[in-house]
Amino acid sequence: ALIVGLVATAAAAVALAAHRGAFTAAAVGAAVSVGILLTVVGATYPPRYARHFDVRELAAVAASHTPADGVVIGHPDLRLSYDFYLRRRVVEIGAPDAVARKLAAPSRGVLITTRERWAALAPRTLPSWRVLATGFVADREMVVVGSDPR
Repeated sequence: ALIVGLVATAAAAVALAAHRGAFTAAAVGAAVSVGILLTVVGATYPPRYARHFDVRELAAVAASHTPADGVVIGHPDLRLSYDFYLRRRVVEIGAPDAVARKLAAPSRGVLITTRERWAALAPRTLPSWRVLATGFVADREMVVVGSDPR
């Protein structure tokens, strides 16, 4: 709302200055308005982005179920932010058949994927693979899947 208000006010001020023939004032007004707008967006965007794309909980569960020398599989890919929080080796596997082959045996690692992809893979894996955690990252429901490596 603040950003929309700033844009509307700036547009009205620039239009008024241009209508009066004060083109220098209009250009300065536009430049100042853009500067204020960029400052507001720069201050408010990072917290919104972090809240919307928060992977910390999923990464914590994945790290707690993966030994330091274990592997976290991302299917088909993982956001780079997972690497920061996981501090484990991350391997991205795009082909569902390759992931299913990896999950055909117990492992000392975990899989992070979407709920839909896990639903398609689950019938092709050992029964010991189970969902350890779920969470939303943006608008996608993500799951951390692990196996008892016995």
